[in-house]
Amino acid sequence: MAASWTLLVYMAADNHLSESIDGKLSRVDVALGLMMTATSSNDVNVIVEVVSVGGKMQRYKIEQGVKLPLGPEPPPIVNTGLPQPLTDFIDFGTARYPSTNVAFILWSDGDGVIDWGVENDAIAIKPNPAVVGGTCATGFSNHFASYLTTTELASALAGSAYCKSGKQIAVVAFDACLMGMIEIAYQLRASASFMLACEIELLGALPYSAMISELVEKPGTDPRAFTLGIVKKFAAAAPAGTNSSLAAVDLSLVAAAAVAWGGLVNAMSTNVVADARTKTPGIYDGGCFVDFTMFLTKLAQAGVPQSGVDTVLLSLANAVIDKTVTGPGLPGYGGVSLYYPNMAFLAKVTSLAFASSVAKNLRTYQELAFPSDTGWGALLGKLLQQPSNHIFDV
Repeated sequence: MAASWTLLVYMAADNHLSESIDGKLSRVDVALGLMMTATSSNDVNVIVEVVSVGGKMQRYKIEQGVKLPLGPEPPPIVNTGLPQPLTDFIDFGTARYPSTNVAFILWSDGDGVIDWGVENDAIAIKPNPAVVGGTCATGFSNHFASYLTTTELASALAGSAYCKSGKQIAVVAFDACLMGMIEIAYQLRASASFMLACEIELLGALPYSAMISELVEKPGTDPRAFTLGIVKKFAAAAPAGTNSSLAAVDLSLVAAAAVAWGGLVNAMSTNVVADARTKTPGIYDGGCFVDFTMFLTKLAQAGVPQSGVDTVLLSLANAVIDKTVTGPGLPGYGGVSLYYPNMAFLAKVTSLAFASSVAKNLRTYQELAFPSDTGWGALLGKLLQQPSNHIFDV
């Protein structure tokens, strides 16, 4: 008989996350420890794939407080910067542990939609502290100097046998920083029903013990309720004083937000948009992303018709079904961010090489579904060519 839920946890830790944080335990150990403190039952499968230093891969089933090895033996060397290993894990988990609902958790570093443009170039990657251990989407591999782009992440999910059979992953959750972006939500909308992600830094792990234990107690929990419950548990468990966030997004509703944003994009001038950007606090070292809701508010203040802004705000409010901010947080936080780098700011606060790689990212960014479908990618290209931002030839 099929279980009610299977949780697939993909731990891409061929990077600094495998290093000890207190002389004893690594972040991988801490996360696995939280999972092992959860109650368990035959109705909830918790399957984990850990890819550690050197790309060494091992799979486990978390059950009765222990991690039971699932092989393979000998452990293969896996590049988590490629989509196929992720697809293989989903295929393994869904075939061997069939269930009514599947949740997929991607545990790693995260850098949102940034594509550094230096993949497989260890010399370019490793001297830059902002890049080491970082990712474009997630899954950075030090051993292979590689990472998953947003497009590759989406293709890995869509290419799984589970999704190709016409099913959707119930919940895709990111235990990683900066992944709460409208572009990522829109890119994944065909393969998953709900998304959980943080648009700033994710300080502290997802509440694995509480969320697994609740499923064991109530295996009939539907995906929406499960997603909403994680947000509340995260807020309750967040360490005091930490600045972090988590939002639940209904991926069936992000298309409406894209349509509304596309209509607004076509009606905005570059001068008005640039003015609104100067008044919107940046996310990610102050430069690369803006909170989408906050930016829309500044657009209205800069002169964009309020009716058009309100249409986008309403669509976002419908799609972001719950959110929480811990610590000082973000004023006016809406749950998802938008890519809009402030190149002049980046050039001042970090290396020219870093700002240059962000500028080059525009080319791959414009190929993503959200900026392409809405026209935002084309407008952003014009904005980055303005004198105030034209630091590099993008």
